[in-house]
Parts: sequence; C-alpha cells; structure tokens
Amino acid sequence: MKGRAGAAVTFLLSLAVVVMVFLLPPYWLALPLLGMAGGLFVSRKSSSWSDLLAPVLMAALAAFVFISDSRQAAMTYPIVVNLGLLMYFGGSLRGGPTAIERLARLEQPELPAEGVRYTRILTKVWCGFFFLNGSFAAFTVWWGDARLWALYNGGVSYLLIGLLVFGERLGRPYLSRVLLGGSSAETAALTSRLLGAARTDEASVCVIGDRVVALGQFREDVLAKARAVAASSVQEWIMDAAEGYPFAVDLLAVCLSGRHAVVPQNHQPATLASLRTRHPKAVFCGEVAAHSGAASFWQPADGGRISFHTSGSSGEPKCVTRAFVTLVGEAETMEAAFGGQLGAAQVIGTVPHHFIYGTIFRIIWPLWSGRVFRCDPLGDGYAVLACLRRGGDFVLVSSPSLLERVPAEDIPDLAPLKAIFSSGSLLRSEVAMRWGSPVEIYGSTETGGVAWRRQQKGGEAWESLPGVVVSAGVDARLRVVSPFVAPGGELTADAVRIGGDGRFELLGRVDRIAKVEGRRVSLPELEAIIESHPAVRRAVIFQPEGHARLAAIVVPRGELPTVDYIALAAELRAALLVRHDAVVAPRRWKFLPRLPADARGKATQATLRAIFDPPSEGFPAAAGWPQLLAHQSLEDGVRLTLKVPPELPIFAGHFPGLPILPGVTIIDWAALIAETYLGVSAEFTVIDNLKFNAAIYPAETLELTLTRCPDGVRFRYDHDAKLKASGALLRQSVLHV
Repeated sequence: MKGRAGAAVTFLLSLAVVVMVFLLPPYWLALPLLGMAGGLFVSRKSSSWSDLLAPVLMAALAAFVFISDSRQAAMTYPIVVNLGLLMYFGGSLRGGPTAIERLARLEQPELPAEGVRYTRILTKVWCGFFFLNGSFAAFTVWWGDARLWALYNGGVSYLLIGLLVFGERLGRPYLSRVLLGGSSAETAALTSRLLGAARTDEASVCVIGDRVVALGQFREDVLAKARAVAASSVQEWIMDAAEGYPFAVDLLAVCLSGRHAVVPQNHQPATLASLRTRHPKAVFCGEVAAHSGAASFWQPADGGRISFHTSGSSGEPKCVTRAFVTLVGEAETMEAAFGGQLGAAQVIGTVPHHFIYGTIFRIIWPLWSGRVFRCDPLGDGYAVLACLRRGGDFVLVSSPSLLERVPAEDIPDLAPLKAIFSSGSLLRSEVAMRWGSPVEIYGSTETGGVAWRRQQKGGEAWESLPGVVVSAGVDARLRVVSPFVAPGGELTADAVRIGGDGRFELLGRVDRIAKVEGRRVSLPELEAIIESHPAVRRAVIFQPEGHARLAAIVVPRGELPTVDYIALAAELRAALLVRHDAVVAPRRWKFLPRLPADARGKATQATLRAIFDPPSEGFPAAAGWPQLLAHQSLEDGVRLTLKVPPELPIFAGHFPGLPILPGVTIIDWAALIAETYLGVSAEFTVIDNLKFNAAIYPAETLELTLTRCPDGVRFRYDHDAKLKASGALLRQSVLHV
C-alpha cells in the first residue's frame, strides 16, 4: 500500500513540476522535487542501494536547484528518474530476483519457472525503455524548447508507459510463447520419452478393462488434446476426468504445452464447484474437444505445472503446485533406484490417479520407463488377486490400508508380483512381513519422494532417496532438501530422530493432519463441517492409535436422552460425503454431554482414546458373562478370545447330561460385547442370517469376531478355526420395508 501511495505522489508531483516550470521562479521547483524524492523513497521495495538510488539522486537534484536557482537544472528531473529506474532494474538482473519478478510475486507468490524466465526478459525490455526514455528526455532539455519538454515529459512519456504496461498484459499469452521461444532441449527430450518416440506405434502402453491401448493411439490422443490446449489462451486447466485414461491424456497435453493442470482433491460435485470458484479463469478439460487435424501445429513448451489439493492444518484444502519436470524427475529417480528389479512387469494399483502418489507411480513412471500400466485403480484386494490370476508379471502400487485388508490365506496367490510399493501412510510391521517386505516410500505432496525402506525385522529406519538430504529442524521436524522442492528446502510436520548413518525414524506428526486410507485429511475441516449442523454444539475428530479410520466425539445441543443418535450420525456422515470420499467419514461415533478432558482441562489424545478403547481388565463381575482371555482391535471391529465358564447358571437344565450354551445366550453375548467394545447400541430389534453350525460346550475357548456394518453389527464364533455360530444384529429403523 505504501509503495502505491508513493508512486502516486511521485506521478502527481512530476505533473506539477511541468506546470510550475512556466509559472514559478526556479528555486521554488525544489519543493516538488523534494516531494518526489520522498515519494520514490516510500515506493521502494527494499533497502538495497539500487532501490535508494533514485530518491537520493532526486533529493540531490532538489538541493542543487534550490541553491543554483536554475530552471534548466529542474527540467533534468526526468533524466534522474529514468537513470535511477534503469540502475534499479538493471541491478536486479544481476542479483535476482528481478524487479518485474518481485511485482509478479505479489499476485502469484508461487511463480513457476517459465514465469521467472518471462519476467527476466520483461525486466530487460523495461531497461531498454528507461534508457530510451531518459535519452529523449535529455534531448528535450538540450534542445531548450520548454513546450517540447513539457509535451514529452508531461504527456508522451506517460502515454508510452501506459501502452507498454497494458499492451504487455493483453498480449501476455502470445508474448510468452514468442519470448520464451517454445520448448527447451530438456522439455523436448522429456516429451519425446513420455510419448514413446523410440518405440513403435504397435507397442502396448496401457490397459483399460480388457482392452490394450497401443502407443500410437495414445500418442495421437495426447497430441490432439495438446493442439486444443495450445490453441487456447487459457492457462489453467482443471483435470476433471474421473477415469484414468482421459486423465493421463489431459495431464500430458496440458503440462507438455506449458500450462497449469489443476487436479481436484476428489470428484465430488461440491469439490468441483469450489474449484471453479477458486479458479475462475480455469477451464475443465472435459469441456474442450480435441483437435484431430494432423495439420494443426503443436510443439512442447516449458513451464508445465500441476497442482494437487491436500488438506491443510487450517481446515481449508491446501493447493500444492509442482513443476511437471520435478514429477518426471521423481519417476526417473525411482526407475534408477528400483527399475532393475521390475523388468517389463505391468503396473497395477489401487491408488487413485488424483493423488500425487498415484499420478507418479501409476502414470508418469510407467510412461517414462516404457512399462504397460492399468489405467484405472483396482477397487480392492480381491480385484488385485483376480488381475494377478490372469497371468503375467505385475508391479503393485498400493496404500497400506489395502495391504492390511487382504486375507492372509490369499497371499500365496501373489507370486506374479515382481514388486510392491506402498505409500500414503506407515505400513505396520506384521503386515509388511506378511507381504514379503514391500518397498515403502515416505514423502508428501509438498516434498515428493523423500526416503524408502523394507521392513525385514520390523521398524527399520528410513533411507533417503538419491539426491535427497534430510536434517532435523525446529522441534525435531524433518527438513528436506532435494531437486523436488524449492530452494532452501521444505520443513515438514513430521518429527524425526536421525541416526549417525543418516537414516531416520518417524516420531509422529506435530499438526492435526491424519492419514486415512492414504488420504491426508484435515481434522479441523471435518470438525467444522460437523459443527455446522444445527443439532451439534461441539465435535472432536481423532485417529485412535492402531486404527486407520477416524473416530468422532460429538456434543449435541439437545438433551442426550432426546437425541436420535442413529439419525444424527447418518446426517453428519452425509454432510461429510458432500466434500469427501466415504472412507474419510468417521467409522466410530460417541455422543457425550461434554468433551472429555484431563486434570488440566485439556482433551488430550489419551483422554480421547479412553472413550473408545475397550476395557482390558475383562467384563463386569456379573453372572452370565464369559471369561475374557484376550482382545484385538480390528479395522472394522474387534476380535475377542473367550472361555465359556462351566459354572454358568444357564447350563442347568440345558440339557441334563449334555450341557450346551443356549442360542439366546450366544446372541446376548454378541449384543452386550458389541456395546461394550464398539460403542454400538445394544437396542437391536432384528436378527438376520442367524446360523448355529455347531454346539458350544462348557470350558470351550471361543474366538468372537464383531464387525460393524451400516445397520448394526455382524458376529461369528469360532472354535479351533471351525465356525460355531454367526449372524447379524440389526436395528428396525434402518430396515427397508
């Protein structure tokens, strides 16, 4: 604001000098000249000598005019201004950032590489203007015609400045192409490799369902869309394709054309509508038809960027912009580190393409290495197994949550996997052992890939990827310096302990960001959505230790006995699904009269976990309960090891000489234990799919597995790996009649 005010004062006083030259004695001109010196001083951007040169020279000129009482000396002020600006703009070309780059970053702080190049060229253009403008101002002083001097320095020079400013802004899309000269040799080589110039048109590039797409078809689709992008002046393009193939085509077309690809956080209608609001000049890629004419010219251009949206600690989705060449650089690094063990295996995965992990590992890396990739993510572990059973070699790109969910008995069917890559969150040691020690990649949207590990024994430290340097910064937070981040490095929100060999251990996050199914989620954002419901006073969401899914504690506005918890939880879940995928919604809900707090009045992680953690000391001392031997928390429920006490009164008379556990007790135990361990209301009204496969006898050891479902809880009792009983306990309110 000060800079604009100073520039305005300078402009008005310069016009005043033009008028006063004809009306006042020369020494009076020192006052507006001194005012111009003050305006130039206020409008400076820094305290460097180049910024101070113009106001110092103007102040010196004001003093000289006052002492000499020379009108001709006062008329040299345009020369002083142009000389000062020439030295300031020219000096910025040597030290950087340039004068125009500083102005550009006021509107766009994350200026891309091609923007920096463009502002540097533009700074040179302004240097030439100041030289010519100052030279002609000097000519008007030397010529001695006051009317010519006033006409040029009071009118024509400002008209030329305006034409240069507004003409550049209007013609910026076309000027940038001309000034930047198309693509560099690096971009041309990158384009050639990604589009498979060294391979034949008949080579396979990707798989869509059961159809194999040839490289020639893929190349033609990319070039056709790239021609449409290049023919438009639009700089920002929203990647709205929900399917993998059109996303890959659009991504390459936009980024290789030197434009900005904006990838939505998900494809929910509210998310896409929000993107359109935040990027009003952007165009959805799906709304633009490709140019199929081969005669239409297209060449790659530098400066392609891609923005991913991930949750920030403030609650608003955070937009992280990366240069496209850095993503390709990551793919090149991964190929150098792990490509030798992959061979020509097909790349399959479960990670959506709108996550940076999915974009790099499932699309860019296969294109860079020449491997065939399956375009769309596989829905679950069984879809992965079905794909593997078709035959061939595969590389699996997965999230830890999927690796945890695939049954252990299906693991022997994974022999066709040449390698498994897991990223998005930490992989538990027992899961890593079960899968034969997958390659875990640690990183984030901001940092890119940072480190890797393979858990052979469990809990191994992380080793930095080639070219990445890590250190412990403020509060032991990990600082990353690599070719994939901005100069100066990136300070993460992960606390670390770095060993003497350079490897490091992750100690947890220091902000309120949780990883759910590989998705980074802002807990404050989810809490704000829940608290916007008129029936909610407060809400706290957290991730219980050992669980991949979230839990929520809600304080309703009404009296607890009058609240319909089932209906309210459904409404809150629906509100979250407007902006987020289903896996982000909390799996476990508790409704309390007030938030839990410790002795200091704070809701710590320990106090929150105590609300959901099952009791470890066993069941209440009351007749009719089994003996608890052990319990284990599961992703969707709990598994308990129970012993049936022989002294249970229920055995009397059921049946004489051959006591067995009554079916009503089997059901009652499942309902009461579900309420105790899962927080699921025991007010069930419907029993569904009930089966008694074998009798349960006194002193038997049972394994009871309880699993949540949208309408209640499912249970099964096993003894020595044999099913004894199973069924589902449901609520009448959710049944469809």
